Amino acid sequence: MLMVVLAAAVYDVRYRRIPNWLTVAGVLVGLALNGFLDQGRPGLFVSSLLGLAMAFGVYFVLYALRAMGAGDVKLMAAVGAIVGWRDWFGIFIVTAIIGGIMALILVARARADQEDVLERRVHLERS
Repeated sequence: MLMVVLAAAVYDVRYRRIPNWLTVAGVLVGLALNGFLDQGRPGLFVSSLLGLAMAFGVYFVLYALRAMGAGDVKLMAAVGAIVGWRDWFGIFIVTAIIGGIMALILVARARADQEDVLERRVHLERS
């Protein structure tokens, strides 16, 4: 999972998109791995399918609300397929908290930059 997420982060930062080949590969690896491991621990494949469905469903709603991009939907579906629904929900909560903190930092930074511009404009008008 870490390789898929790190590769997606690099692509996202560099190109502002997450390629389909990466997310599809993540889904296929997650389903195949859990299907193989299901032989020793019944229920893993079903958990993988539920993780895929839950992640896709929740993030599709966020996409429809324009809170997430389509790449985020596909990436989290791959994560859900890899880790299963129980672990995916925990990952969802952590990413939501981190995303909220990052959004607050960006808003505060934008506000500080805006105030700085206004201060400079007032200073220039007085000169």
